Amino acid sequence: MNIAGEPLRAILCGHRGRVSVDLRWWYQPKDGSRIKPGRRGVSVPASALPAIVCALQGLVRQMEADGYLESGRDAHSPTVHPEVYPREF
Repeated sequence: MNIAGEPLRAILCGHRGRVSVDLRWWYQPKDGSRIKPGRRGVSVPASALPAIVCALQGLVRQMEADGYLESGRDAHSPTVHPEVYPREF
């Protein structure tokens, strides 16, 4: 969750034979209806995910070394909810 309490969701998506990963903050509408995906996020080809994860791990290590993050899980790290939607690609 971010500071506003919004959950971060990682979703595996497929459309017309292309598989992508959508990483997006979701929010609770003011009318109390079900949570919805927000505009803040990114969608990348699933094939790029290993390279992105590697780059982010390197960035986290550097941020820890520079004192921007505590070693291990930072107190402000989001809880990520992985999902697969739709199941047919």
